[in-house]
Amino acid sequence: MSNELLGFQSYRIMLLDDHELFGQSLILMLHNLVPGAEVSYYKNIEEARRELSKKVYHFLLTDLVVNSVDLHEQIRAIKQTFPSLLIIIVSGITELRTVKRSVELGVNAYVSKMASPFELKLALERAMAGRKFISSDLSAEMLSKDGQVVDSTLTQKELEVLKFIAAGKNVRGTAEMMSISPFTVMAHRRNIMKKLELHSAAELVGYAYKNNLI
Repeated sequence: MSNELLGFQSYRIMLLDDHELFGQSLILMLHNLVPGAEVSYYKNIEEARRELSKKVYHFLLTDLVVNSVDLHEQIRAIKQTFPSLLIIIVSGITELRTVKRSVELGVNAYVSKMASPFELKLALERAMAGRKFISSDLSAEMLSKDGQVVDSTLTQKELEVLKFIAAGKNVRGTAEMMSISPFTVMAHRRNIMKKLELHSAAELVGYAYKNNLI
């Protein structure tokens, strides 16, 4: 998943968060992940909504609580007013009930503030592709109504397996490094390839390099 695949160079991204240190850091991260995109930063919902009415934005990255105000109802209203706007929650709130409520409101992705830049990049890409995304620290427990994971990225174990494979370790070597059985490594590898829609070891290695995992 390269930046070319993102295709966001001419897109507008709005960031809404009242913690300026985090907000400014996220702006730098977004410029690195999406070179050329226009990123605007707001610290209160009123200014953000006025700006949304003036310009066409493609993404809204927002916390769930800004200036002590719960934004669930605001998010619902924004989604109704701007149905094509892709909304990604970036929050330190990780209660599953809150995550589920946000997904039910129609947000496109939910990323915890503990997630890596790699997962934020995946969230942007999945949202753009019309797919739901939940960061890996939440997705294992975040179930849809039919009992399936909404759209998880790689778990920590899967990321470890991917890194060892990309570094040239075979199944037995990876198993020894991780103190797990070769069968477990093979199961993780199958899950990785299914989630990332890859079909060979070479594609796994290429994916790891493109996403700076090794």
